[in-house]
Amino acid sequence: MRNRTANRNVSTAVTLILMFLLADVFVPTAFPAPEVLKEEPAVQHVISTISPTLDTYIDSDNPNSDYAGADTGLLGVSGTSDARLLLSFPLNFASTDTIHSARLDLVCSNNAASIGLAVYPASTSLTWDENATWNSRDGILAWGEPGVEDGTDRSDWEPPIVTSPLGPTGGSSNVQLNVTALAQSAVASGASALEIIVSALGSQYDCALNETLSVGNRPSLRVDSSTSTAGSGGTITPNFVDDGAPLMSNDFYLAADLNPSMTWDSYSGILAEVQISMDDGFKSDQDNYNWLYNTDVHTPIFTISGATGALNIPSTDAFENGTEMHYRMRAMDPTGTLGSWTSGYFFLPAHDITANNDGTASIAVDVNDLSDDFIFIEDTYVDENNKNVNFGSDSTFVTQVTTTRETISHFRINFDHLGLHPNATVVEASLNVTRSTSSGSASLALHEVDSVDIWSENEVTWRRPTNGQLWDEGGREYLDYVTDSGVIGSQTSDDFVFDMTSMLQQYLDDGMPTSSLDFAMTARSQNGAYANSGVDSVTFHSSDAVNEDDKPHLYIKYDWSSPVTVAPSLTSPWDGETLWNQTGHNFTGNRTPTLTWASSISSSYDMILELSTDSLFHDRVARIDTRTDTDFAPSDGEISFTGLDSLEAGHMYNWRMLHVDSDNRHG
Repeated sequence: MRNRTANRNVSTAVTLILMFLLADVFVPTAFPAPEVLKEEPAVQHVISTISPTLDTYIDSDNPNSDYAGADTGLLGVSGTSDARLLLSFPLNFASTDTIHSARLDLVCSNNAASIGLAVYPASTSLTWDENATWNSRDGILAWGEPGVEDGTDRSDWEPPIVTSPLGPTGGSSNVQLNVTALAQSAVASGASALEIIVSALGSQYDCALNETLSVGNRPSLRVDSSTSTAGSGGTITPNFVDDGAPLMSNDFYLAADLNPSMTWDSYSGILAEVQISMDDGFKSDQDNYNWLYNTDVHTPIFTISGATGALNIPSTDAFENGTEMHYRMRAMDPTGTLGSWTSGYFFLPAHDITANNDGTASIAVDVNDLSDDFIFIEDTYVDENNKNVNFGSDSTFVTQVTTTRETISHFRINFDHLGLHPNATVVEASLNVTRSTSSGSASLALHEVDSVDIWSENEVTWRRPTNGQLWDEGGREYLDYVTDSGVIGSQTSDDFVFDMTSMLQQYLDDGMPTSSLDFAMTARSQNGAYANSGVDSVTFHSSDAVNEDDKPHLYIKYDWSSPVTVAPSLTSPWDGETLWNQTGHNFTGNRTPTLTWASSISSSYDMILELSTDSLFHDRVARIDTRTDTDFAPSDGEISFTGLDSLEAGHMYNWRMLHVDSDNRHG
């Protein structure tokens, strides 16, 4: 019995052991063990606080003095003094490391009330030491421009930070400058140090340097970095305005767009930043310091859609009329690396528009009406009797002809800055000038000039358009068709009006191919006669005149309409044809010719006809405008010059015609 019991116990033990073994085999299959998750590799940031190895300051009031060893340095402007800090921080990073942020900390103080400081950092491009001065970078070698102002001396100024105002007893300010872009550039280039210049506007403070006894006030550079590989920066391409062009609203009455939508494309990045300034160096005490925006902080005023985007300037930050504005944009890539700035500029003209009762609008613009900082009309004259004399700064200009010589006046209208809409109909346009004196009876014509920007107002003479260049006969070689002619210098009124309507309409219809328009006023045609005796001369007030009302101005009356798409078709006589009368075997010049055109094309328009004895239409003998004259109707298809209107034999006559539609738009 005992053996049987023992065997039973052994069997039971064996069975239990097998069950446990089978459980170890089958349970994992039926109930798989949970997968062990791998941790994402984390970017290990390192925060470094770096002290400067060099620091000093420079002062424009003492341009040859150095301040090596000073425990404080002046920063900012006061009277004629402009003081700037120079600091050098050692770098110990691989060129592939990512700089996530970098901040320059300064403690600056003033013992009086202050509106605060607008503080700008930049990196220096040339080596310097603590013997640096306003004029020199080491006591021997000069800066490219005093004050570290040359493009070879430093990078562009980074956007500023603005400190809080100080009360009547003064105080101190902790200045924290974002120098991330400067540090990223220095590390990527493998530089051993980040060398910084700091400038400020608004006031002048004393800033603690590394030699100060108060350790907590010493300058320091705080860098957040990692060994992850840095990117090359984001990209962004502005596309909302051509450089230098007026930025206009879409209103009928001309007005600059003071709250524009600044758009871009080719955007790639995680952050866009836009800065606007009234200075091309992005450092001006005229700036609104709110003109710095990025998509993280100012999300509501940005619109981003894929590679395109826009910044909508809020009304609280609106620009001003009569200013030239500079902007720059950059983008940050996913590694936190900032791309390079892309810059541009635009003009915001001031306008004084008159709304007319007939639904049109008009404007008169003289030399500086668009802006005190922009010259809209330039004028001068050149004199064959004084071939090497420049008259650009004279308060008058002269157009005259003597028995052997002449004087020619030149004008430049920087028309593209006016901002006239390309769909405008020029109902009326003229150059208006005011006479000072006259003699004789000059017959004046205003010519277009076929090449613009040839001459410089303060250099041009009869011989030269600019210093170092030559031209013929005071610029006659560049004369083109007249815009108006037959204006008599001895007229009763001192107010002279030279019509420019057709010419300006054509310029708009051609898409304004040049930024400016040049003109010349002459008292004889290209091959015309000089004065029979004495002097035929007119002296006008120039843009340098003291009296504002005497200055030349451009007058434009405009409307909106669709352009004329057809030009007249002139059928006879053809170019260069000689017109004869034949009597038997005798031939005489036909003094009563008939001019013809395709009436089927012209019947729905008014027309202007001009006839001249020279190819540039200076010596005009006829001008007929069917809106006011009854000599012919466009549907006639012809006009004959008979009776008192008959022509003279022995001349080559030139004729031209244009259409005028029902909106007074010239073709």
